[in-house]
Amino acid sequence: GTDELPETVESLVTTRIDLLPAPDRLLLREAAVGGNVVDTQVIAQAFDRGELAQPDRWNQLADFLVPERPNVYRFRHGLYRDVAYSGLSYGRRREAHLAIGSALEARSGSDLVAVAPLLSDHFDRGRDRARAWDYAVLGGEAAQSNYANTEAINLFERALANAATDDVAGRGRVAESLGDVHHLTGDYTAAITAYQQSRSSLRGVSDAEVRLMRKIGGIRIREGALSQALSWLTRALHELDHVADDNVRLTEEAEIALSRSGALHQQGRNGDCAAWAETAERVAELAGDRGARARAYNMLEIAHRTLGRAEEAAAYSDRALEAYAGTGDIVGEANVLNNRGIQAHFSGDWVQAIDDYDRSRVLRR
Repeated sequence: GTDELPETVESLVTTRIDLLPAPDRLLLREAAVGGNVVDTQVIAQAFDRGELAQPDRWNQLADFLVPERPNVYRFRHGLYRDVAYSGLSYGRRREAHLAIGSALEARSGSDLVAVAPLLSDHFDRGRDRARAWDYAVLGGEAAQSNYANTEAINLFERALANAATDDVAGRGRVAESLGDVHHLTGDYTAAITAYQQSRSSLRGVSDAEVRLMRKIGGIRIREGALSQALSWLTRALHELDHVADDNVRLTEEAEIALSRSGALHQQGRNGDCAAWAETAERVAELAGDRGARARAYNMLEIAHRTLGRAEEAAAYSDRALEAYAGTGDIVGEANVLNNRGIQAHFSGDWVQAIDDYDRSRVLRR
């Protein structure tokens, strides 16, 4: 009878790979573990086979790999790599990921941050949970600091999946970082889930409890759930009594007061808003937190402006602008200038309005 044609492109590729001599077939499949780009030096070191570092050994795979630069090939198509990879048994995949990860780690020396995401993937797939955790955390923190939010989320989630059961402090810290990134991207549901996960790990650690309840309260403000927000902030205030470190306690008290002030303003309770902003300013002064003090002055400007106290509002606006200078919070400083421009505009001072708007614009570049 006649041979049947492959039913899918994948099966056609599988057939082509199966026609290779057994050593070449295995080499292609093991090389696929490294990804679409194949570094022959890494492969040679990973499998302790010096001959794999020689270009001639790869010539037989020219139908599947194309040279990219010395010692580096790329799969001609992602499908070739995927099919070759799927041809390895699960056990062999784990072994190969572990071997390639170890080789990459050894070759990277002290410059591990750049390859941390790749290393975390190899060690995760190789079931080396300790190293998967280490490199996922390292890569996640680097991605977070560079605002590579999607990568940071993926890496923090990988870290948590590999966290040691007894490392409650580590799990709590990473879960909080995951919540911070979700918060930044506007995924408030995921942020609260991560913060609650962090709370579960850090239960009984008062400074963490306070900080996490405050953050959850802040998210509820953004969602418009103001009563829930104030409830969380009240719980955080009560927990403050158990925080031993004076500086931490003062810093958190200032932040909680600022959040309460913002929630009360949104509820239209501007007298209470001003009172809590005054508390925030006083505590921030004790804490030596100039940024928090600047934000307190800004809230006082908003509250007094809303209450029709233009003179007081203008004075607090001046204080806010002075306090923001040198803090690095250019968004806060720009917001104050923008608000001043609005007030100057509606009061008919066009020259001042243009100046304030222009200074705000420059800061936001």
